[in-house]
Amino acid sequence: RRLTFWGERNEYDEPGGALPAGVAEVLASSAVARGAESLVTQLDAEGLRLFADAEPLPALRRLDLRAWIEPASLGLHPYRDRLEELALSGCEWDAAALTAGRPWARLRVLDVRSAGLPVGGWEALARPGAFPELARLSVALRRFDPADPAEAVRAGRFPRLERLEILGDA
Repeated sequence: RRLTFWGERNEYDEPGGALPAGVAEVLASSAVARGAESLVTQLDAEGLRLFADAEPLPALRRLDLRAWIEPASLGLHPYRDRLEELALSGCEWDAAALTAGRPWARLRVLDVRSAGLPVGGWEALARPGAFPELARLSVALRRFDPADPAEAVRAGRFPRLERLEILGDA
């Protein structure tokens, strides 16, 4: 089951606003959400905090999070052993906070192209053992980032990697 939740629509009648914090809290505690395997949503800072602090959605395996905040430390640690796919967009996020602690045991797809990888974030993503099952990684590097993705791949930091997509603004 896939759930998609958006806030107010913009002037072009497209989903544009962040989901209000109160709705995010109800979402995180609803029976329907508890059975969701996939969730696509846009949250503001308070909504993200409530989502991260709520009881984890037990069936969630795929999360597409559009969080209009900066920087987002992304308190997704309750999902480390559950998520198989994670997509982040619309926020400046903290790669070190995402990879700190125990490994993302089941994560096979990480897409952070739309969020952009902060300068220095590549080193955090390439931390040995952080993503033992990662098969697909999509990133956007900043122009002046000295990161060397090829070196991390050659060093075996992503042992199951099958596809690496790199976008840049150079």
